[in-house]
Amino acid sequence: MSISDMMPIFFFVGFAILVVALIVGINRYHARRFAELLVRLDQLAMERGWHYRGSRLDDTERHTFTGETNGVSWQIESLRRSSSGESNSPMGHTRWWTEAVSLSDEAVLLLPNMGSVFQSLGTGGAPSGSIAEKFGGLIHIVLRRFATDILNASPDDASVLESIRPVQEGSEALRDRYTILATGTMAAGRFLDADAEQMLLELAPKSQRSGQGMRAMMVIFWHKGIQVIVEGQIVDVDRLEQLIRLGLALASGQKSSVWS
Repeated sequence: MSISDMMPIFFFVGFAILVVALIVGINRYHARRFAELLVRLDQLAMERGWHYRGSRLDDTERHTFTGETNGVSWQIESLRRSSSGESNSPMGHTRWWTEAVSLSDEAVLLLPNMGSVFQSLGTGGAPSGSIAEKFGGLIHIVLRRFATDILNASPDDASVLESIRPVQEGSEALRDRYTILATGTMAAGRFLDADAEQMLLELAPKSQRSGQGMRAMMVIFWHKGIQVIVEGQIVDVDRLEQLIRLGLALASGQKSSVWS
């Protein structure tokens, strides 16, 4: 075989070596950047009296912070998972929670304002088989999946959301930003005090152009405590501190209350 006949083989082998070297280089670069991030976040957490743990396993990157502020113990989980879908875009969320306060058999849920979408919930007068009845059933399924997949709740825990419905609590400005659902108006009214409302409005998702506020945000107060869930992974400490302040504002109004 002549040299000219072997040229395609040389080209293929050389190209394969180049691709492998490129992949190895990219992996080493990301590994170094992740190691640097772990060190930086650990240092920033220690400066604030928090505890930090970071890990990356397969396609999931996870950062966990724990701390205690004004007698309220809390945790943050910031998670990013590579998508295997067609878009190949990363998915993730950041969750703050505390079990320092809780409800025994009620629930309050705040979601981004979705207009009249949730009006089919709790409408006992909806005709059997109507769109409203079917839509309400679908929403309850989505809420149960949200509770089990995002809140790490059991199916039994998630069943409390089956009786949730829209309530007219909070200020008009708050209702313009959020859909407020609850199993009862008393819990919702006590939960949404002035300080909590102010923080919710400050961090309400703004337009993408403004670059302000959190991304899509959800809040739940139930028997498993208070949880604030934000779309996307957050590792910026300033934004984490915003999330902590919001959670503490939501919890502070409940510490002196007895819920039964």
